[in-house]
Amino acid sequence: MQLLTVNPDRMTRRSAEVDEIRDFFVSTGGCWYTQGLIQEGRNITDWHIVEGDLIPLIKKQLDLGRQRALHGGYYGRRNKIMTRINDAVDRLDAIPTQIYAAAAMMGHFVETHGIQRVCLITRTGPTFQAGKQNTIDPSIIRQSCFLNTMFGACQFPDPNQVLRLELAGYSSGEVMGHLERLPQHARIDGVWVKNVKTLVVTTSIDRLVGSTAEYARFMQMCREKGHSGISMFWDHETEPDVLTALHLDNSHAQNPVVVAWEKALKGQKRAPSHNLNLPLLQPFVWALGHEQSLPAADHASRHVRNVETYRSAMKTSMYQGSDLIAHALSERSVDSQGLSDERIKA
Repeated sequence: MQLLTVNPDRMTRRSAEVDEIRDFFVSTGGCWYTQGLIQEGRNITDWHIVEGDLIPLIKKQLDLGRQRALHGGYYGRRNKIMTRINDAVDRLDAIPTQIYAAAAMMGHFVETHGIQRVCLITRTGPTFQAGKQNTIDPSIIRQSCFLNTMFGACQFPDPNQVLRLELAGYSSGEVMGHLERLPQHARIDGVWVKNVKTLVVTTSIDRLVGSTAEYARFMQMCREKGHSGISMFWDHETEPDVLTALHLDNSHAQNPVVVAWEKALKGQKRAPSHNLNLPLLQPFVWALGHEQSLPAADHASRHVRNVETYRSAMKTSMYQGSDLIAHALSERSVDSQGLSDERIKA
């Protein structure tokens, strides 16, 4: 029995099953042949026998493909929540109770920590396209509307205290470059202020950093300039209490704003934690100047690693065959031993 696949993931998406599948076809006197392998010096349309040194390569490719599916689903669910919130605000002409509680919590956080400037960053995600138009992209509009709602309760006396950056996902390092060029001194409400503390806000951490190198670069900038980072959406494993998430001490525990947000946050948790759950709307400060709590470091690092893996996975093969395959089969390029020798590259 011979097995032909245009990509290993057409047979299985689980790397643990590769050996079992290969052994089964070998036991029948046949082989597993596949296209769609990504490796330097190989053409994606070349046929290969699944054996030997190719097996670890195939397993790695399948693992990346699985990560692409898992994390792609997470980002899709995050976008769904933002769309629902934006639609509710537009339809009701008022902020829903839970969102109002979150927005009020942001205002309390900004006031408590003496944040003097907020930078709202919206950024398109990586795609298979060459690029996107930032300002008219639906993703940018969705993020902008959501962040404007979340920070509507922050009463800044000067419009210069709220900055907005709209950037493309494929522009590596562009975000860090913009942030590093922010002036340390700014005119706020008619007064020049030195060493302005800026809170960098994103819907999720991947909109700001896409690799461990960018993450380290941002953390260094926070330590040197006193900036902070906060993101709104996190996965099911991220469940710090409200005070820890926002770097507030116990004196804030009975504050009505904090109590209202704790109640709203609990209302989101309607099912046991699972990686297929909708992400939680949970403002979490993962960098605060030179400070970073242990939970913040753990959760932020995990999300950054996931982002890095996802972006690597986006570069893996999406090849699912071509018209040449049907033509080759019609020409009887498959003989009794599998593919003809000149088409196989082990």
